[in-house]
Amino acid sequence: MEENGYTALDRAEYEERYNPLTKRYEAIENKITEINNKRIERTAKQERIEEFIKILEKSSTILTELDDGIWNAVIEVVKVNSERKITFVFKDGFKLQWNI
Repeated sequence: MEENGYTALDRAEYEERYNPLTKRYEAIENKITEINNKRIERTAKQERIEEFIKILEKSSTILTELDDGIWNAVIEVVKVNSERKITFVFKDGFKLQWNI
């Protein structure tokens, strides 16, 4: 753009030279946004894992039965798909199908 201020470029030539650069810039900007979103997701996932580890560390006994605190820290939702199949959806997004 600075060059266009000092020398005469016709509009078509200017657009021909700088449109690809603009598109490249926008693609890089989109990639940066995507990477930042993934970083935020991973940070949130790490925080959930650390919270779960703290809950486990507070427990002084070996788990031999269902613990409500651990269940609530790990499971987001349980979906009943049919009479014989359910899906556990964990807070980190992992899904586990279980046949009854």
